[in-house]
Amino acid sequence: LPKLDFDHTKKHRPEKYYKYCIRDCEIVFKALQKFESTINELGVSMKMTVGSTAMALARNAGGVYPLHGGLDRKLSRAYYGGRVEDILKGDHENCFFYDINSAYPWAMCQAIPGPFKGVSKREPKEKPWFVRATNVKVSGRHPPIPIRMKEGLYYPQGMLPEVIMSDVEAEQTNGYSPLMYYKFQPNRALTELVESLYKKRLEGGASSLVYKILLNSMYGKFAEKPEKEAMVINPSD
Repeated sequence: LPKLDFDHTKKHRPEKYYKYCIRDCEIVFKALQKFESTINELGVSMKMTVGSTAMALARNAGGVYPLHGGLDRKLSRAYYGGRVEDILKGDHENCFFYDINSAYPWAMCQAIPGPFKGVSKREPKEKPWFVRATNVKVSGRHPPIPIRMKEGLYYPQGMLPEVIMSDVEAEQTNGYSPLMYYKFQPNRALTELVESLYKKRLEGGASSLVYKILLNSMYGKFAEKPEKEAMVINPSD
């Protein structure tokens, strides 16, 4: 349905406003119908949110392994979002602009932590793993280990007293004293799903945006905090 032309700078008869608003509602309704039909074609039903719908797809693919015993909260200290910094301030010439194509879907196609295999005092031979370490040495112009503080994220240099790192971060340090390694079975269950959704997205058409939203929402759900907030009105009623 095409959107109707409407001059908002002029006054119109009520009938014209009604017609314009009804068309907008029809467009939204048909878009939601298309969204739901696309979701159903993927083998799941539409949930209350896009994020929960994407997570249903991930569960169907066998890509979700919940952590228990407080391990999820402990290892969340090693989980951060993308690094965004104004590294070099000022005016510059001959600059290049790069846009990473689908970084989140790419990340989900890598070997992500699957079933928990246990702990070890020695570095595991198989990735992925996490390590709780002390005396972590970091240096260079762009130190790799973030520290979360009230004011935001910082990437300090020098010797860090104790941190939890992924295997990727640990390999970028200048050495550390491991206290405990957390071993996981590599899981690539999401690879086929993500590559399939990405391929469908590249085909274009009305469903292309649906696939893009699902891919980004799926990644976001894996970064979701366990704590929830709710607004309660008149809790005594």
